[in-house]
Amino acid sequence: MSTRKPSLLRIEEVVRILQKEVKSAGGQAELARKTGVSRPNLNSAIAGRRAPTNDILRALRLRKVFAYEKATRVRNQQPIRLEIVVRLLREEVAESGSQAEWARQNEVHGPSLNGTVTGKKPPTRDILRALSLRKVFAYERM
Repeated sequence: MSTRKPSLLRIEEVVRILQKEVKSAGGQAELARKTGVSRPNLNSAIAGRRAPTNDILRALRLRKVFAYEKATRVRNQQPIRLEIVVRLLREEVAESGSQAEWARQNEVHGPSLNGTVTGKKPPTRDILRALSLRKVFAYERM
């Protein structure tokens, strides 16, 4: 039995899953009837005009979660879970010698850094900037 968490899905992957579901149901109207999803929301999500709504996510057995990715524009990069970000941060702090030193070098508020390193708080904008990351939405299976 694997303890590895399933990978996070980007919105493009969710749209592909939704398109397959529509095809197997016999059309958007039929999928909407079977799942109770709003037809206009379904059409907008498939066309890429809006993110999948909660009723669509529920029908696909997905949920929206915060994730992180490199701040540079890299196509098809995999979103990173919070646990990985904390591990990367801990490694960088260890390399610099102390939390105080890393915070000073990267112009980050010390208590914010401590809260993230100890797992009590999510990373702040300054910490994400120092790690060259940004917050994004991703989706995971329930």
